Amino acid sequence: AVMVRFSLTTLYIQFWLIPLLLIFPILERIRSYAEHFGLERSHSLNQARNIIPSLIDRLLFSPHNINYHLVHHLYPEVPLFNLPTLHRKLKETPIY
Repeated sequence: AVMVRFSLTTLYIQFWLIPLLLIFPILERIRSYAEHFGLERSHSLNQARNIIPSLIDRLLFSPHNINYHLVHHLYPEVPLFNLPTLHRKLKETPIY
């Protein structure tokens, strides 16, 4: 109702809905390839990889710490905001 009242529906469609439907799936596909493609999958540690992105890459491709994708696959019950801490703890173990 607020968008219609202030004539913001066109801006919403142009700057939110169209990018969400066209650009977001492409960015998600690129991220998925980067995290899963080219791994031999012979061990549970080879199912995915962690990617440490720059700030811009983090904003575009891996918000909410999903760049710690291997950690996410190993411990899916851990909330995304705790993945960096878990990654640091796992780095202390020799097999990781």
